[in-house]
Amino acid sequence: RHTRYWRDWSSDGVLFRSSRLISATTNVTNRLEFLRALELMVFDPEANQLVKEREHLHKMLESELWVFGEQYNHMLSERGLTAALDRHLELLGKARADKSVVRRLDGSSGRLDLMLSGAATEYDRNRHLVVELKAPGLVVDLSEADQIDSYAAAVVQDARFADSNTEWDFWLVTGEMSDRLRQRASQKNRARGLLFEPDLAGAPHAKVRVWVRTWGEIVEDAKRRLSYFQDQLQHDPSFDEARDYLRRHHGNVIPEALLVVNKDEREGEAVLKGVPD
Repeated sequence: RHTRYWRDWSSDGVLFRSSRLISATTNVTNRLEFLRALELMVFDPEANQLVKEREHLHKMLESELWVFGEQYNHMLSERGLTAALDRHLELLGKARADKSVVRRLDGSSGRLDLMLSGAATEYDRNRHLVVELKAPGLVVDLSEADQIDSYAAAVVQDARFADSNTEWDFWLVTGEMSDRLRQRASQKNRARGLLFEPDLAGAPHAKVRVWVRTWGEIVEDAKRRLSYFQDQLQHDPSFDEARDYLRRHHGNVIPEALLVVNKDEREGEAVLKGVPD
């Protein structure tokens, strides 16, 4: 009898582990295929003219937040700065006593594309990432940088955001930037892409930083995080597999023209893989 129970329990354990392995493999495969799709949307000149910020990118990324990092487990989408304050205080376990609206220096409340948050672990701190998305085909300039600067300035000036154990990062994400913005993002003694990092006299251990980041950088960062698993799976998705992923997971928001393979792309992929056309 004990032998039979052990055999049954052992079989269940094998099935459970196998199920988890299949789930993990599927998850990594899906992520690799989405990154290939993102490469198509970012780097292909025809494709990136089809992809719009709010209609397509925004809606896809709401369910692909891992692209920005694994440490975030809360999201707000297209909400104002006051909602951002509420989420911040929620992570701190506090309520908002002052019910006044959070405003930028020009008096407007603003609207954040995405705000991702991660609660502090034992040795970590609360983190917020505000992402301002721009379509891959758009060349951004100082005016777009000033827009996201204004969100950071609102956090700095409003004492209700102050906390000694919180980091705020604001990302302006774009395909291309003007020469003027590139110069501002490449200054001596600053991390590349860092636009603004004020001293916070009232909260010396807190951080507020504004960055400009390209879609190419974000794709490469995500690929590095997955590189070990990709090597183990030996899976290098094709553009066809990427399109199939988009059909299955984002078919309701992706423009139909993006799912059509063009001849130049087919030839280019064949050369990359060493396959005769």
